[in-house]
Parts: sequence; structure tokens; C-alpha cells
Amino acid sequence: MATKDESRSSIEEADSLLREGDVGGAIKKLEAVLESHPNNEDAHFGMGVTCMRKVEEDLKKDELFEKKYDDDIWGMRAIKHFEEVLKLNPERKEAKENIDSIQKLMGLGL
Repeated sequence: MATKDESRSSIEEADSLLREGDVGGAIKKLEAVLESHPNNEDAHFGMGVTCMRKVEEDLKKDELFEKKYDDDIWGMRAIKHFEEVLKLNPERKEAKENIDSIQKLMGLGL
């Protein structure tokens, strides 16, 4: 099991990978953290942001309608992780704002 410091380091690495455009690499790092620390708020937040980025990238490429099923899965996965953040820390406003954003991106308007 990874220590808290190792988890923090992995989350920071995932953030760097995401900034470099390596969504898949970021997801692998975050999944590893969540496997050993399923209640890690920052890992859930990072996973939500990473999944949201996947939907945003596809929108920019006009692929949303071509692969709508895949993008719906990414969007719902993002929402799931942001909801988990809110369960762990109801005061984390960014998670609620990101849920609203992803719903708008996906045209859910919920």
C-alpha cells in the first residue's frame, strides 16, 4: 500500500502528465492511488478533472457526436469522481462547479 507521501507524489505526477497532454498516463497514476487509498479526495478530484479534460478535448476535435457513447462515459465518470469529492469534503466548491460544467458540456442541463 502506498504511503500518503507516495500518493501525493503520484497525484502531482498525474497533474504534470495531464498538463503535458498525457491523459492516459494521468488516469493510470490516479487509478493506482485510488486503488490503495479509495477515500483520497485529491485523487478523486484529479480523476474528475482528467475525465473532464477528455470530454473537452473531444469537443475541440468535433468528435463528441461521432463517439458520443464514449464521451458520455467519460463525462459520467468525471461526475462520479466529483460527487465522491463532495461526499468526502462537502465544502469543496470546485467539485460542484465542475459537475455543473461537465453537465453543460454534455448537454445534460441537470
